[in-house]
Amino acid sequence: MRRVSELFSLGCFVVAAAAMVLMCVVVLAQVIGRLFGILVPSAPEIAGYCMAASSFMALAYTFRNGGHVRVSLLLYRLGPGLRLRAEILCLTIATLLSGFFLFYLVDMTIETYEVGEVSSGVVAIPLVIPQILLTIGVAALLTSVAEALIGAIRGTMPGYASKDELGH
Repeated sequence: MRRVSELFSLGCFVVAAAAMVLMCVVVLAQVIGRLFGILVPSAPEIAGYCMAASSFMALAYTFRNGGHVRVSLLLYRLGPGLRLRAEILCLTIATLLSGFFLFYLVDMTIETYEVGEVSSGVVAIPLVIPQILLTIGVAALLTSVAEALIGAIRGTMPGYASKDELGH
């Protein structure tokens, strides 16, 4: 299970990197196009969708590698047993919030698909495309957070936390 989750988050991270590269290419094309009087249709929209995709698709990988901002000042003041309990509480809340977010993203994406909603720019981009990427990114985050929660409940230190942080 852990290996599948790691590969899922890594795959999402690769897609995030590709979306960021695509965003740079689109913006660069727009800048160069302006110099020569060439319009790059819907460039701001495409760049925005790429930015959202890169942000959401990188959530799980960033979480797994300790890249999210954590306020661990309180954890350092707690004893080892309380540190793990506090970590479990935080991971439980994160799992619930991620699940809530995923539920409504899936609902929104399905509704957008059924309605056939498209962007309002020069190029009519089906909005389900960027929404699917957001949904997959949050699903990857949920699996990573839930995996860390299960591990913490079993007494295993989460991969993003240092040994000193949890007092092991």
